Amino acid sequence: MYSTAEKKNNSLIFHSSTMNAKIFEKYKSTEGKRTFYFKAENLFSPYQEFSIKVDDEKLWNLIEVNNTYFINVSWKSPNSENVINYQTTNLLQIEKLDP
Repeated sequence: MYSTAEKKNNSLIFHSSTMNAKIFEKYKSTEGKRTFYFKAENLFSPYQEFSIKVDDEKLWNLIEVNNTYFINVSWKSPNSENVINYQTTNLLQIEKLDP
């Protein structure tokens, strides 16, 4: 997993990370604007489970549960620790890995 802490803004630090992850659940937000999510787990140490927010329903429909993907995600946190466990991240890039 490769990560960076990018900049500070009002005591929040913006992070991004690339990793191989397995998608194990898909769900939609039912409140307000329709938003689409995946639940994923990092395949390598540190093993972390997190959610990925996707704004595009067409992309969300293409992603398959129980498949492995190379992903790039971003998130905000109040500190510089690179922990995404149980956080909601934003999808920046995704590519399916061969089995």
